[in-house]
Amino acid sequence: MLDYRQIQALAAVIEEQSFDRAAAKLHITQSAVSQRLKQLEERLGQALVIRTSPVRATPAGQQVLKHYRQVSLLQKELLQEIYDAEDSSFTRLSIGLNADSLSTWFLPALQPLLERENLLLELKVDDQDQTHHLLRTGEVIGCITASPEAMQGCNCIPLGVMPYRCLVSPGYVKRYLPGGPDADNLRLAPAIEYNHKDALHYRYLERFYGLAPGDFPAIASPRPRPSST
Repeated sequence: MLDYRQIQALAAVIEEQSFDRAAAKLHITQSAVSQRLKQLEERLGQALVIRTSPVRATPAGQQVLKHYRQVSLLQKELLQEIYDAEDSSFTRLSIGLNADSLSTWFLPALQPLLERENLLLELKVDDQDQTHHLLRTGEVIGCITASPEAMQGCNCIPLGVMPYRCLVSPGYVKRYLPGGPDADNLRLAPAIEYNHKDALHYRYLERFYGLAPGDFPAIASPRPRPSST
């Protein structure tokens, strides 16, 4: 059996990204944190953290963190059922989601749950095609994703559809699309990538106009994507 005090030390080090802050969080000394982590690594025969600044989990460490977070949730549910009482402590949940969901429907949808339960949400924002990676590595316990495939040990529940519209200013149309949007005009029209991971713009132009990445000028935007409609 694994020693969950050791795993708790690993989780604290990764969440706080510091051995000092992890020790303060657990109310033990830094040497005790280091010792517990060392014992866990020896027990598993693998390095679990990369001792840089900030500290990062190795792939093995990410899997241990994923297990620990799942067990913590199950333990909390079990204690509530056994004692049939309301737990006043807070449960910390890490969720991966895309910026569009965060800026539109996500928080209003969760408001009733947050008012009813003691939850601390850690939101990790990434492209909707990339949040699966956060779940796979154990960085989050659940995610909003564009993938319809459930990962092993997880459920995939359809949430709905987010339609997008291509919008430009009248001045842009006059300058770059005087004859309307066609492949020839779009080859000369500059485009904004919301980030280097987001392929939505590319997929749209490839599907409807036969343009591939590199066929038109594009630059990544330093600003967050605006809300969708």
